[in-house]
Amino acid sequence: MAKKKFYAVVAGHQPGIYYDFWENCQKKVNGYKGSKYSGFVDYDAARAYYAENGGDMAIIEKAEQAAREEAERKQEELQQAVECRRQELLDSVDLLRQKLEAGRDRPEPISAAVEDFCRSYAPDIALSDEQKRAIQAVDGKVLLFAVPGSGKTTVLTIRAGYLLFGRHGRQIAASEMMNLTFTRAAARSMQERFARRLADFRSGFGTGAEALAQEIAEAPVPVRENAAAGARALVEMPEFRTIHSFCWCYLIRDLRLAGYDMPLHLIDIEDENDIDEDDVKGKGKSKGMGKLTMRRLLEGMVEKHKGFYKLNISDESVREKLTSTITFIKNRMMEPEEYAGLFLTIDKERYSVTALFHAYEQELAEHGCMDFDDMLRFSLEGLKAMPEVLAKYQKRYKYWSIDETQDNSPLQYELLSLLTGKEGNLFVVGDDDQSIYFFRGAQPGLLLEYGILDRTKVLVMSRNYRSGSRIVDMAHQFIRENSQRAEKNMLFQAASGPGQVNFITQLPNVQSQYRYIVAKARECERQGTTLAVIYRVNASVFPVMFWLKKAGISFRMNGYYKDVAYSKCIGMVIWIFSLACNPGSLDLFKKCRFWLKACISDEAMEKLEAKCKNNHVSDILSLAGELHDNIRSHCREAGELLRSLVKMTPFQAAKTLLENDYIPESPGERLHVYAVLGACLPYRTVREFVAAHQEFLEDEIYDAPVTLTTMHSSKGLEFDWVIIVDPWQDLLDMDIRPDPDEFFFKDAEESRRLFYVAATRAKKVLDICAVANYYGTQEVTCRFVEELAFIYDAITNEAAGESSGDGIYSDAGDSRYKLVFKQKFYGVKQGRKPGVYKSYAEAEQQVAGYSGALHESFDSLEEAVRYVYGKEWRRFMPVQLSYGKLQRFLHENPVIACVRDIDLPQLVRQAVCRYLGVNHDLRELSGSRLEAIRQMSINYGGSSQATDYHGRADYYVLAYMLMNFYKLWLPLWEILQQGKLKPNVRVLELGPGPGTATLALLSFYCMLALDNRETQFSIDYVAVEREADFVRAADSMVNHFIAGHPCQQNLHINFQLRRQSFEEFFASGYGDERGYDLVLESNALNDHENVSEDAHLNMAREMLYALQAGGHAVFIEPRGRVNCTRLQKFFDDMMVEGVAMLLAPRNCRVYCNRNTLLQQVVELGIRSSNGKNMEHGFSCMVLEMEKYGV
Repeated sequence: MAKKKFYAVVAGHQPGIYYDFWENCQKKVNGYKGSKYSGFVDYDAARAYYAENGGDMAIIEKAEQAAREEAERKQEELQQAVECRRQELLDSVDLLRQKLEAGRDRPEPISAAVEDFCRSYAPDIALSDEQKRAIQAVDGKVLLFAVPGSGKTTVLTIRAGYLLFGRHGRQIAASEMMNLTFTRAAARSMQERFARRLADFRSGFGTGAEALAQEIAEAPVPVRENAAAGARALVEMPEFRTIHSFCWCYLIRDLRLAGYDMPLHLIDIEDENDIDEDDVKGKGKSKGMGKLTMRRLLEGMVEKHKGFYKLNISDESVREKLTSTITFIKNRMMEPEEYAGLFLTIDKERYSVTALFHAYEQELAEHGCMDFDDMLRFSLEGLKAMPEVLAKYQKRYKYWSIDETQDNSPLQYELLSLLTGKEGNLFVVGDDDQSIYFFRGAQPGLLLEYGILDRTKVLVMSRNYRSGSRIVDMAHQFIRENSQRAEKNMLFQAASGPGQVNFITQLPNVQSQYRYIVAKARECERQGTTLAVIYRVNASVFPVMFWLKKAGISFRMNGYYKDVAYSKCIGMVIWIFSLACNPGSLDLFKKCRFWLKACISDEAMEKLEAKCKNNHVSDILSLAGELHDNIRSHCREAGELLRSLVKMTPFQAAKTLLENDYIPESPGERLHVYAVLGACLPYRTVREFVAAHQEFLEDEIYDAPVTLTTMHSSKGLEFDWVIIVDPWQDLLDMDIRPDPDEFFFKDAEESRRLFYVAATRAKKVLDICAVANYYGTQEVTCRFVEELAFIYDAITNEAAGESSGDGIYSDAGDSRYKLVFKQKFYGVKQGRKPGVYKSYAEAEQQVAGYSGALHESFDSLEEAVRYVYGKEWRRFMPVQLSYGKLQRFLHENPVIACVRDIDLPQLVRQAVCRYLGVNHDLRELSGSRLEAIRQMSINYGGSSQATDYHGRADYYVLAYMLMNFYKLWLPLWEILQQGKLKPNVRVLELGPGPGTATLALLSFYCMLALDNRETQFSIDYVAVEREADFVRAADSMVNHFIAGHPCQQNLHINFQLRRQSFEEFFASGYGDERGYDLVLESNALNDHENVSEDAHLNMAREMLYALQAGGHAVFIEPRGRVNCTRLQKFFDDMMVEGVAMLLAPRNCRVYCNRNTLLQQVVELGIRSSNGKNMEHGFSCMVLEMEKYGV
């Protein structure tokens, strides 16, 4: 049963409803004679109990009113803060754009000294002018934007050499320079590159060094003195460090010596990537515990606080959410009141952020430790408190170089600003498009704000030397959809070749994906090239590792195998498999006894351990059953299960365990299920699988041609071939804040930046794999894949989506690989919201505390539907429709959101011609009418006046309707594919114009009716249009279509066209009831109608109010980033209860080259051709009204 969270106190010291902890309720009833109270899973049940038992409802209503007002206040403050920050960033972007344009128009000349130095110091590299300008920037504040693959590391190391040895008129010693970067791997790489370059320079790389030495010898005295300083620097290397390493090795040390009070110890570096072990040798210990990691701190916190007992710290995703929260608070320097009242949702449980953070800080204090974020905080606070220490560092380090500054947090930014001072020389390098650590507190807007300062010189390295031209062009267009960014035109290097992007979206199952990866890994091994498999969540790598190991292919993984292997259901399967192979292991029994339902008390476990201590045990389950009668039968059943598992294949064994005992509810949980099943597939026996697991625990591979890495860890790396796997919408695109009280650290634009980073790791080939079927389940592919395919299709004019490799689909559709979880259906016949529910927790919310509730559980959907709806049950059962004919009209690549290049349906062409008074050809139009149409035009309105369509219907039909016709098919197709399009529908369309969307929907249903002859379809269609000429045109064409459509036997259409404004329609009561299955608008919410934003928002709300449960609202607007953002904002601002997003705002298009009537329109001079491709772009969104039913 779900944990009780709401406590209704009818009689007590202080009646009311209390949330979260039992202690809150306990204080209100303890010692109160005749107290009356109860706990419930949800608020509605608690409220119902309170009312039914005579509670004072005035108390509840007052509390509810106060809660509503507080929620509205918070929401308004949040929206104002977000909008204010967004506007600030957009202002910064605009100012920065002007600055960048000025720099492009008037580029700084490159000095002869830099030219000579580059030829001498790096004769093996043909540096570009952009790179040379970065190298010669020595003094003042400089911001260098560096796009992916632009040679940033090369420039930084050469610039360090130029500071030491260049003829720039200064004497700079290595000890005056500090080079900071984001990770220790990057710091080591830069130091190694500098050392190699320096060694080559010392030994006289080519003849350039000799020429430079001769030039210096003949130079004036000041230059010779500078050269002498450079000679001294040959003995002393400049430092390359992370900011954490710099703080620990220098600032923390000197602040302590100066008497600044702070914890003595630093948590162990096992889980960190920002500091070298040599730097903290002997420091990572706590009082009496030896090494103390973040994981051990969290485990200690959970052990000591009973309110956190459900937190599973062994689960990587739980640890990640907790550590991200703590890091975010510290790096954003948040005050307690900023997160007071906010909560974290982990595994459906809500936890107070204040309580979590306070408990963590207590745990740190008890061990006398600081964490890595504290190190930065103590450094900043210490320097402010100890100005003499700050002065020492400002005097010592005069030349600062900071890499990856897009990932700096406000804490880091303030610390570095303090160290460099107003007069310090600060060279900042970054790319706001690659900022992907928002969850760690990174704030890319700081980079933009630094760039607009008057004293900051802004430079750009815009050429990508890494990737092929197609990859570069595609990525550049993709990232431009973000609005809060500096505009950088990423260019490709012709020598890199075209490159190739493959959208492998036809993989029928996961086996095909893993076979594809193995085949490409073998190909790269033969060719001596590098390959990376990149994924969003670590669980994706688990099966890839086992498939590569089985194939004998070496690889390296960026991460810890144990973190993946022992998370969620993967750990459960591995522990049970291991126990099946080693039935005498007490340790394994302790780990999986709960899964095996062999639960024993701690006291009983101690007896079992004592029995095992000095005796060899061959079967721990038998022994446990003998010692404890109450679990004997469970132990016997568990033993039989283990003995049966070792006789199965690993896949069959894992499938058995998961189907019987595990119901994944979140995308992450489903991915873990797929991962462990996928890992089992290539192995024949459970023992073989367990042996492979044991080898992974011992293997340490540091160098291999194949790399497995997350998107975050891939930054800074490059590979010849990149394969992106499992690009799910639910894993990648998380832009929406779920609750104003949820502690949320997601940047609305970061998901796109993360995918951009992954895609730009590829040098020659980028593969994006999308699996159609995960063991019988379909997962929605991320909209970014669709956008990239859309862009790639446009820039190459090639069909994307073809995959290479023969024989990888041999077991497609094999039922052996279908995973069927044990599914229960819960019918609520009488309750708050009757219907059929898929989880007990959902059903319980409808019946708990409800007087006269009727509910039951069933093994099949049909049984549950029959129980709830009685004789009308068939009306509520989902209908499976075939759509083979429709499918031929969509683009062959399913991730590209467009209708293929096809002509209009014949009946629609006839309707258009009849309306215009011709038979079959528009060229039959009379000269006078044709000339009248040519003279028509539509002047779109704006903020001052609405668009005037009067007398222009003929022009609109020919110039716009013909091109726009198919755009409704894409959202309809999305609803159909998800099994949610009904054969019998009530449709409301707002603003049909001359009937464009009306005819499109009727044509769509005609195709369905042809594919499903035995199914009866009916459409009850209401269209509301205020423009008289449009009403006349729509009435003519739609009625012609209805009279002549070919499915009169099984498609019945009732069409009503009302000449009203939207406001009049809704005021008349037609929109008051949720009676419609589908509500459509097309171009009714754009900026051309002199309608306020509030009026648009109200109209969108009315569309939702007009829906019945399970209905859909379709929004279609002109294509563009602004309209996608605007549609998203509508969804965020509407705040209509029970509405979910079925299709997130996205850009789509319709091809029109084969539209015969449109060709005639162009030929007649009514509309101009749109280049070689005639196409129509638009943005769309689909919302769904929550369905309390099936």
